[in-house]
Amino acid sequence: MTVPAQRTFAIVQAHAFLQDLLNPKVTPRVPKAVREHAKWLLRHFPEPSTVVTAHNLCPMPFGQLPEDMDSHADG
Repeated sequence: MTVPAQRTFAIVQAHAFLQDLLNPKVTPRVPKAVREHAKWLLRHFPEPSTVVTAHNLCPMPFGQLPEDMDSHADG
């Protein structure tokens, strides 16, 4: 069973992973089609700051960001 903090962590990490896929310096051998798909997904993917807001408004499904990730909440 996933707890709210795990769900929040997964969303924030997935956002960072998709951003990494867009950066050829971070992921140099990613095919263009994968980069384009990552860009398409990020168009409507929640920013970390949105996940923090979701936690504040509805803490049951979204846990608080770990303290060491709070500084990265603005994306």
